[in-house]
Amino acid sequence: MKVGTEDRRKLAAACVLTAFAVLLMWQWTFRGGSPASASLIGAAIEPATLAKPATIKKARHMDSLDPTLHTAQLESTERKTYEGMGRNIFTVYAEEPMGKVLPRPSPQPTPSALVLSTTSAIRLKFFGIATMSNRRPKVCFWQDGDVFIGGEGDIIGLRYQILRIGSNVVEIADLLEHREHTLMLKK
Repeated sequence: MKVGTEDRRKLAAACVLTAFAVLLMWQWTFRGGSPASASLIGAAIEPATLAKPATIKKARHMDSLDPTLHTAQLESTERKTYEGMGRNIFTVYAEEPMGKVLPRPSPQPTPSALVLSTTSAIRLKFFGIATMSNRRPKVCFWQDGDVFIGGEGDIIGLRYQILRIGSNVVEIADLLEHREHTLMLKK
């Protein structure tokens, strides 16, 4: 009975392929690699010679990232003097360049300094209030086709701050004109 071992070239090729398959299976099972990574490492090995495990370990180590902190490299980077903008990223406070004077912000007026206006000379219209259990009430405003929703302390329309919300009345502060307005609910 013939088993196909009569041709020496076919027998040698079968032995090499079997050894290669055994090596890939060993790598995949005991090293924990995926079959794709095992085939990439195995492809670098010539079929005629078997590679040493140290060579395979070195190839895997080169592909992985090194998470260790190298303090010597960090210290050498800290000692560098930065040029360009002149700002060192390792200092907490940046030095202010000479010659530039930054404008000081003007103090915001306190609510007591606001003038109370009961007339509604503003275009903002108060048209609704929403109250939910365990939450602060929200009010709805309309101005020139835009709808604004906010609670006490919120700034709406980049101009008005909601001071107090009542059942049918809302008190707002005009931050540009420094006036208080009382708006009634429109029905």
